[in-house]
Amino acid sequence: MPRAAALALAACLACASGRGEAEAAVRAYDEALAAAYRAGDVSLLAGAASAREQRKVAALVALKTAAGLVLESDLLRLEVTGAERAEGEMVVTARERWRYFDRPVAPGKPAGPTFLVDMTLRYHFVREAGGWKMDRGETIASEVLEPAPPAPPITSVNPGGVRSQR
Repeated sequence: MPRAAALALAACLACASGRGEAEAAVRAYDEALAAAYRAGDVSLLAGAASAREQRKVAALVALKTAAGLVLESDLLRLEVTGAERAEGEMVVTARERWRYFDRPVAPGKPAGPTFLVDMTLRYHFVREAGGWKMDRGETIASEVLEPAPPAPPITSVNPGGVRSQR
């Protein structure tokens, strides 16, 4: 095999293994996050998130708990679109599809609406205790697919020149 082809193959394999490692880190965090919300137990994030991220999630879980709600969520699709590593940090960009709703803790109360959302996220992982832990994240884009967003009002001009909304 020519040297250039061997180098290209090695680079491709390194990229694929880097993407696999990135996907495993994102998936571990997403699964731990969903479990922490469902159980109201932030300690479930210990293996997948830094202390800073755990504190942030703890505040959000406390808000849900105080409202008598549990967030039920399912990751339906995950696609890693980029991964970069440098000196103990890994930045991963991913497209994800989630289905989620708020479930009341009190019996007999109806659940909140179910949302289906496509999101593009950027995760910043740090190397801790020999593994990758999510330290902070950013939402790059978010699109609610269900329930369908309401249509904007139609504005028209009637013959008298007065604007009206239907």
